[in-house]
Amino acid sequence: MAVPSLPVGLPLGTPHRPYTLMPGDSGLLVEDAWPSIYFGAERLPAIREKTNGAPWARSMLARLVAEAEGVLAEEPSQPLERIGWRHQFYSKSSGEHLLYERHSPHGFLDPASGGLEAGEEEHAAWVLLTHERTHRLLRSLALLHGLTGDARYAAWVREGLLRAVEFFGHDEFREGNRCRALYFQPLYDGPALTQMALAYDLTRDAACYSQADHQAIVDGIFGKGIPYQLEFLDEIGVHNMGCYVSAAVATCGQVLGRPEWVERGLRHPLTGLHGQLRDGVRSGPDGQPDGFWYEGTMFYHFYSLCPLITLWELARTLGDPLAADADVRERLAAGLLAPVNLADSRDRLPILGDLGDPRVMSLETYRHLYEWAAGRLDPERFGPIAARLAQRCGRDGWTALAFGAT
Repeated sequence: MAVPSLPVGLPLGTPHRPYTLMPGDSGLLVEDAWPSIYFGAERLPAIREKTNGAPWARSMLARLVAEAEGVLAEEPSQPLERIGWRHQFYSKSSGEHLLYERHSPHGFLDPASGGLEAGEEEHAAWVLLTHERTHRLLRSLALLHGLTGDARYAAWVREGLLRAVEFFGHDEFREGNRCRALYFQPLYDGPALTQMALAYDLTRDAACYSQADHQAIVDGIFGKGIPYQLEFLDEIGVHNMGCYVSAAVATCGQVLGRPEWVERGLRHPLTGLHGQLRDGVRSGPDGQPDGFWYEGTMFYHFYSLCPLITLWELARTLGDPLAADADVRERLAAGLLAPVNLADSRDRLPILGDLGDPRVMSLETYRHLYEWAAGRLDPERFGPIAARLAQRCGRDGWTALAFGAT
């Protein structure tokens, strides 16, 4: 597939889509949005169709390819250290989210005070963020391999997966964690396993893999990781964490040919797609869903929708009746419409709950969800919303390429 050259002057930052949730630190498109909607090889035909026919999509692919060159110049970063809690990456003096710098493992800038904070807890959170960034890059480069056939991308993914095998071998990092999670808690293990499964699926036919590599990856990552995820699902019920773990179990099952994992993650009556939506996006006295995720924070609302969309897309790929279920579709739609109904004329959202920075509490931060909804769920209801956000912010990111309207 021919890749167009990067247009001159294309900005390298993305407004209101910062990895670290700070308005002054936008990150790269190849790092993907956070939280992300996960997908894999099944969306490559749709991406090719867009990049062949739409100038905005061609420019976006060119930008992703250009940014990936910088990624290829460095090794996959997965420090062999115990993982910490994301919520420790906040300033103890101002409460502001610290700025993440991948080459600075000690000493983190508090943008509110201008001071540096350094401590063991902050460093352990930096280790988590570094692993998470690498996991998103693994999937991005795997997608680029699927689109371009460039063997360098597959080789980088292979190296990252084999380093993950080594990391998964450090059982001492699990000690004291809930359900013996490796990345601090089962919630963080879920996206890690999901993205590594998709990256592996997109590249496993590449010549760089040996048979020993395949066995090490399947056994050393997924064989070790999924049992703990299943244990967690048995105790968590309906919760944002359960959404991510269900998505991980189902995705890994689909990639690795484990139908019992697909069944547990996708179709379980409590923690599967319909159960999470039924009990998480609850109905009011009139029997209609009010649209809000029951945990009561704006961030967890959007955070939970991302893995639920991942599960819905998996159901659609598998031809599962859940994808066409009217109640599932309506609760997803209600979940996406509720923040729109709360936003002001500039699409600013009220501050409800934890995490994030009030200065970027905006629908713009989550425009990738509305790209998906306009392209896949209900163009009539969500097309105008996605268009309004795109007019202000442009169209960018993997979700727009994979799911957005042409």
